Amino acid sequence: TSESVQRSGNYSLGMKVGQEWSQTSQDVKLNANDPAYAKVYIKTTFSSDSRATAGLMLQFMSDSGNILSESIKGNEIGGNTGDWRLVEINYKSAPSGTTKVRMSLYTWIDYGDSSGYAYFDDVSLIKQYKQLSLGTTLINPGFENGLDGWKDYGVPSVVLSSDIKNKGNYAAQKTI
Repeated sequence: TSESVQRSGNYSLGMKVGQEWSQTSQDVKLNANDPAYAKVYIKTTFSSDSRATAGLMLQFMSDSGNILSESIKGNEIGGNTGDWRLVEINYKSAPSGTTKVRMSLYTWIDYGDSSGYAYFDDVSLIKQYKQLSLGTTLINPGFENGLDGWKDYGVPSVVLSSDIKNKGNYAAQKTI
């Protein structure tokens, strides 16, 4: 826990990112066909050129602990956010056989990448289908906070470039 960095209250969960995958989780009773809405506020202090991320994940499970569907992740947070960012997951109907949902807070980093901290606060999970909060502006449009806010689909991966850029220190680069 962290007493020095919190969004509200006296504490937050602080995780030092130094290994490839780290998570903390809690299982909550949930029935098949129940809706689930989860949220957390995340703040990160990773280097802008780090590929480290922090996030929120749901896994629907049976009594025996079998995962019944693919893991559902919210937007991943990276870079040095400076302020708290809301991450949400909304799921309309838990799969057949569900008796619980595992809510995980996680960090991920490439082996050998620079470390930093991820802070998590004001976590909640409710059995309700809820409208997600949509931002009104792009997150990190100039890539000055690395690739934070941008999802990469495809091969090869997008990388951060300081060699070729329009302005600022960084640009996103995808070699075709």
